[in-house]
Formats: sequence, structure tokens, C-alpha cells
Amino acid sequence: MKEIKKIAEQIDAELEDAEKYLKCAYKHKEDNPILADMYYNLSLAEMEHVTILHDASVKLISDYSAKGEIPEGMQAVYDYLHDRHIKWARKIKARQDEYKK
Repeated sequence: MKEIKKIAEQIDAELEDAEKYLKCAYKHKEDNPILADMYYNLSLAEMEHVTILHDASVKLISDYSAKGEIPEGMQAVYDYLHDRHIKWARKIKARQDEYKK
């Protein structure tokens, strides 16, 4: 279960970075489009990292579940974090989509 905790922390960090880069993209969109696009692309790359980490966490929890090794409380924590990450990622994705309009 330590692996899932570590991955959840890494997902948080990647989401934070994706937001940070996207804010920079918006900040520079009008005055420096090249710099803004660089930040936008960095934000997209961070979201790719989120997807990779998310897929790994889903696989780990599935593997633990198949073995019957997940304590009930841990499943609840995982479900909470998973839902939180999904919602956070959707918000970032929506802002990324808005950036290109």
C-alpha cells in the first residue's frame, strides 16, 4: 500500500505543476504567445504524467483487490483520492481546452 500512497502524492505534485504551468500560459498569452505556448505544452506534459501515474495506481489497487489484500479503510482512502484526482484533472483539462480557443 506504500506504493499507492507514493503514487497519490506524485499525482498531486503533477496536477499542481500542470496548474502552475497553465497559469503561466494564461499570464503570457497576450504579451508573449511563444512563451505562453511553451507553458501550455508543459502543462499538457504534466497531465500525461498524471495519466501514467493514474493508470499505475488503478492497476496496483486492482492487483491488491484481486488478492483480497485491501483493508476496508484503505479502499475508502483510495476511492476518495482517486475521485479527487479525477475531478482536479477534469478542471485542468477544461482550462487547457479553453486556452486554445
